[in-house]
Amino acid sequence: MFRSADTCRCAQCMCPHSFPTAVLFLNIDFPPANGTILSMKAIGVDIVDIERIGESVGRFGDRFLKRIFTEQELAYCNNRLDSLAARWAAKEAVAKALGCGIGEIGWREIEVVSEPNRRPTLRLHGAAAELATQLGIEGFAISLSHAKEYAVAFVVGEIVR
Repeated sequence: MFRSADTCRCAQCMCPHSFPTAVLFLNIDFPPANGTILSMKAIGVDIVDIERIGESVGRFGDRFLKRIFTEQELAYCNNRLDSLAARWAAKEAVAKALGCGIGEIGWREIEVVSEPNRRPTLRLHGAAAELATQLGIEGFAISLSHAKEYAVAFVVGEIVR
């Protein structure tokens, strides 16, 4: 299934997201080194203008931050807008990979956690975790990046066979 030109459906959430979105569901098998087969179940990608996140933080302050990010995410980002924007993009990308939007699942139900080596990983809670289970997604691979103006996130929902 491919959907394009979706836009944010969360008009009441102080959302700075305005880019077109797309989601593509695939099943592609590839053998990792240990012989198990990982299958890509779904992918999601999002890009966000870092300045727009900054505008939302400036306008709504802690109300915005606490509505979108978990305490652990806020502590890790330490008010760095590029890191906050990358996590925003990750949450949007996960929602796309799950085939829904923010609203059907909550912002804080998708949590980007950094391992000691700073590698980002995902924790899903509540409705997001339930939906992933229903779809057969057992985990996600995630990549985050940011430059001067934009932050981007790419996620792959995986099943293990």
